[in-house]
Amino acid sequence: MFSHDSRFAAAVVTDHEQEQAFLYLWDLTTDRHPWILPLGFAFAESVAFHPTRPLLVAGGIHEMVVVDVNERRELKRLNDVHHYASNLDFSPDGQLLVSSADGRGFVLHDFETGGLLFSHSDDNDEQTSDAVFSPDGRFIAWAQGDGTVGLWGID
Repeated sequence: MFSHDSRFAAAVVTDHEQEQAFLYLWDLTTDRHPWILPLGFAFAESVAFHPTRPLLVAGGIHEMVVVDVNERRELKRLNDVHHYASNLDFSPDGQLLVSSADGRGFVLHDFETGGLLFSHSDDNDEQTSDAVFSPDGRFIAWAQGDGTVGLWGID
């Protein structure tokens, strides 16, 4: 994943032998090795850069970590995540964060508080889809288990 200004690249990696997930962050304006942050949980799947601030979020099982990319430090943890965050996407203004739930739906969070605003599931464990914001931030799209795409309006 690249930051919106293309200065940073980030990836999450799971070391199954150590049962530890790591965040790798590269500053593409330098030749330095990546900064590596142990995430404190066993499995990570997704990372997303904030659209307007130098922050990123790495998601795992039941928690997400917010990182300041300029200062290379963890700012906070969102521990009230009731699913495995297999995809993360910010609204264009950065106020909302949608997290796909590994084929079981999606959850909408207030980014500042981490609070749950809305969740949806179609209870179909056989499919996985990313939940994404429309470019104008007015909708969330998520592919449903019956082969259709649901659109949810953001108020």
